[in-house]
Amino acid sequence: FAFYLACHSANPVPNRIGLAQQCALAMTACTNWLRCHLPLRRAALHSSAVHPFAGLTLCLVAFLSSGCQQDMANQPRYEPLEASTFFDDGKSARHLVPGTIPRGYLRIDDHFYEGTVNGQHAQELPMPVTRELLERGQQRYDIYCSPCHDRVGNGQGMVVRRGFPAPPSMHIPRLRSAPVGHFYDVIVDGIGRMPSYAQMVPPEDRWAVIAYIRALQLSQHASPAQLEDVERDAITRGGTLPRTDQPAGLNQLPIQDDEDLLQESATPQPTADTEPEVVEEETDDPLPGPLPKGRGSK
Repeated sequence: FAFYLACHSANPVPNRIGLAQQCALAMTACTNWLRCHLPLRRAALHSSAVHPFAGLTLCLVAFLSSGCQQDMANQPRYEPLEASTFFDDGKSARHLVPGTIPRGYLRIDDHFYEGTVNGQHAQELPMPVTRELLERGQQRYDIYCSPCHDRVGNGQGMVVRRGFPAPPSMHIPRLRSAPVGHFYDVIVDGIGRMPSYAQMVPPEDRWAVIAYIRALQLSQHASPAQLEDVERDAITRGGTLPRTDQPAGLNQLPIQDDEDLLQESATPQPTADTEPEVVEEETDDPLPGPLPKGRGSK
């Protein structure tokens, strides 16, 4: 107990040379002595000859251990963002050395990580367009983009229908001819009322979303020459005629008109003047009798 108090006291005695080593040696010597003498003098432990020597040993250990300190546990340190008078700027937290790159953050490919080539917006995607890439882009687009831009890119998402200002349509000539690096820059930095999505969408998913945006643009502005025979026949039978303008881009997606999509997504709501039609079916079954009593019935 005395050893514990000496080591954990609020104002420990200043450390002297070798006190920690002396404390450890004294504890070792006391332990070895007890191991040697306890089996031989078990009965003599309660005698007057042994008690004074044991008391002196404990006093010696307590005295030597009084010099132990907790310098390692209570060493001077700065709390996070604590002010400091040592540095000229008054900050204890220091900035990284210029040019420092954390492990895993070496981003030397400007095309992939910045969306630029030679300081200009990139014109092409940095990876080949695959079905997996488009499916991933569709998933991310539906999560982050469709609330404002809707599923087709017309700018009539659910939040817009409820009063939020509408963003420009993805199908206007300005955005159809915009380079892919422009969309990458908008995703990272935001534009207008659109915030930055850099924290939610990593670089890989940004390019997947951009590839899907190009697919949406092509799906609404493709020509019959870009379709397979099966797709062209299906559209002809359905009565939906494709548009004639032909931008450069993907050419494997079916066509659907903007107005048809808006009509499909709009759900008719009953009004006060009209009541829903109720259709009654004739049946020969008798009217049901009283419900049988079961669990929970009174």
